[in-house]
Amino acid sequence: MYIIEEEAKVLASKLVPYLTTMLSGSFDSDGDLAKTEDAIGSALDRVRSAMVNAALDATIESAPGKWACPGCKKRLVAWKERIRTIVTRHGEGRLRVMRYRCRSCRKDYYPFQVLNDLCGTHFTIGARALIAREAAEDAFGKASSRLAQLGVPVSASEVEQIADEVGRMRKEEEEIVRIHLHTSNQDLPLPLYQWQEWKAPAKSAAHAVVSVDGAKVRSDELGPDGLKWFEVRSGVLTLPGENMPKAQIAGDITPDALFESMRAIWRQSAVRDLLLVFVADGAEWIWDRVKLFFPRALQILDIYHAGEHVASAARAAWGENSSLAAEWKSHAILMLIETGVRSIIRQLCQALRAGNLADRDELIKNIRYLWRHRNRMHYAKCRQAGLDIGSGTMESRIKQACSTRLRKPGMMWGKPGADNMLRLRAAVLSQSLALTTQRHRQICFNRVNEYRLAA
Repeated sequence: MYIIEEEAKVLASKLVPYLTTMLSGSFDSDGDLAKTEDAIGSALDRVRSAMVNAALDATIESAPGKWACPGCKKRLVAWKERIRTIVTRHGEGRLRVMRYRCRSCRKDYYPFQVLNDLCGTHFTIGARALIAREAAEDAFGKASSRLAQLGVPVSASEVEQIADEVGRMRKEEEEIVRIHLHTSNQDLPLPLYQWQEWKAPAKSAAHAVVSVDGAKVRSDELGPDGLKWFEVRSGVLTLPGENMPKAQIAGDITPDALFESMRAIWRQSAVRDLLLVFVADGAEWIWDRVKLFFPRALQILDIYHAGEHVASAARAAWGENSSLAAEWKSHAILMLIETGVRSIIRQLCQALRAGNLADRDELIKNIRYLWRHRNRMHYAKCRQAGLDIGSGTMESRIKQACSTRLRKPGMMWGKPGADNMLRLRAAVLSQSLALTTQRHRQICFNRVNEYRLAA
């Protein structure tokens, strides 16, 4: 404790000149806050650097000084010390790194760097987690500028590289959980989400909601009509209501893999005993798989998509500018709830038999759509039971993962980069990236066990 107090005094003495300069600049500002802010910024940069360097020195002092060779298990010899510049999540600093050598194997080792995953990079695990979170929110260049304001120097290309790295890390975990459950039908104790945060809201919830959807992303490949587009997909498990926790996955992922992942999430979740409501639009790739992967889920077609088909059918029957078509369009949602889809189908079939149609083929297509989904459209009963009948909230959450980040002006993506970013983005939106980071730290800690001397 005495040593720590003495080191703190030395550090405080180094900070006094920076604080004095800041106050001096503020006193000489003539009331100009811009000058004061400049003085504060300059002092913060210098104080941050001094504090980071002092903390890094203390960390090196605390590190074990005795290590064993991973090969022959003989004690390593401290060989040479060098200074490295590293970036922590609180700023840049100088780190004294010791190189160790095995006299028997004649190999060099850096156990401290292995422990902290600093081999081949100058960013700490904490710094990479911070950079990845910023990259998940905005373009790499903007993330780089924002991080620089926080005292974390990182280029746009480094932001992209780290985002890819953390995204791949998250994807590997998601794939391990998915494949394990799919091949063994057994849960794997590898929680990807903060399930403890779900327990309180789950007690008052009558059901949970799952939804999946797709989105288009602009490719960096040229096609005959310009840049190509490719589809990415996302799925969300959440509880009804605002500001509820959610578990989300997104990526350049096949429909089967997406549903396998969502099933794995559901099996792991803290709400698996609740009634599960699956609500989505009318895409066939979705409903073809719901019965297979969620056989007990209550299926609900999004009422707003159903309303669009009712309005389209009315236009096809009576014409774009007819008063009857306009009335059906404005009352489509109400009709689906109050009169029901079967009554609507009967009226449309009567119009079909009567002839004199604006677009017969379009009318038949919409009637078939409504008939195919009729058992997913019990909106009155669902509303009375307090169930979600619209996927608007879910679609919004899915778009937050896909479109909001990947479809900013001028953006183009290769499939691997888009996949990594979506994995990262979904983890950030689910507030679960910290679990992946913590596991990575534990992996690094386990790796260094081979360097520890036997008792």
